Amino acid sequence: LTSAPAAQQLVLNEPAGAEVSWDAGLCIPRDLCNCKRNGKVAGVKGEDVSYGCLDSGYALPKETDKVTQAILADKFAYQCELLKLNVFCQKANGCLTDAAKAACKQMKAPECDVDCSHARRRAGGDGATLRPLASVVVALGVLVAAAPG
Repeated sequence: LTSAPAAQQLVLNEPAGAEVSWDAGLCIPRDLCNCKRNGKVAGVKGEDVSYGCLDSGYALPKETDKVTQAILADKFAYQCELLKLNVFCQKANGCLTDAAKAACKQMKAPECDVDCSHARRRAGGDGATLRPLASVVVALGVLVAAAPG
């Protein structure tokens, strides 16, 4: 875990009521978070938006507007890449439960080519969009999906 500035040190406690429940016995929430943190979505590197991951799977966010700017630039592309990242990391870390698949399907826009049962690479691609991101924002995916426009 990279050292956060002193102001961020206070955030190291788990959020109130932050009980993470995973159905898959192999899932280690911190590993799932680190998977997302080590890649990028819509040009935003996970390491640029978070300091590291807690054991609960929550990321320690940095103060930045990079995610906001990526969403404003193309919220549908951001959401689709985020879903691909989530599925990829969930599968890679034994966290891809039926509930996670259902949530992916519910958030997936028709033009998004994510396979909610498992992440697939685009033909001819190098898988760059599947490299994990720090997106602490599984919930943000829900907000993006619900955003008007």
